[in-house]
Amino acid sequence: SAAPRVRRVQPLALVEFEARWHVYGLDLDLDAPRTFLLTRIVDDVVITRTVGDPVLREGAGERALEGLRELAARQRALVEIDPGTEAWLRLSRRAEPAAQGYWVPYVDLQIFADELASYGPEVRVVEPDEVRSEVIRRLRAARDAHAGEAP
Repeated sequence: SAAPRVRRVQPLALVEFEARWHVYGLDLDLDAPRTFLLTRIVDDVVITRTVGDPVLREGAGERALEGLRELAARQRALVEIDPGTEAWLRLSRRAEPAAQGYWVPYVDLQIFADELASYGPEVRVVEPDEVRSEVIRRLRAARDAHAGEAP
């Protein structure tokens, strides 16, 4: 979701995946495990004195990582990458070669679109449309923000 929401979470593990930190825990309002990207926390965290079941922490880190790996395996974008560029150096490490470029797995659409847009013309998104549209939106916003500036 693009809009921030208040969440009540019993944290169970802190894990790093694809160079980003995530907190894995029990979403108390949904009574279900969830993984949250730390950079998406936009307000102060309120700590309560409520103590959760410590048994839930056993194996929580591995459960979190397995869930992130499964999500990345389901979400892949086909991208063309210019060889020898910064984009190629970074993306090819986690990509799988394809007939037309590379399949690159991702966990979070918004962060992935930010990353791809940061490479400018070094990367072209072939599919899915959702990723391509988000990258184009960011590139247009960057262009519009600098419209009228002298070269």
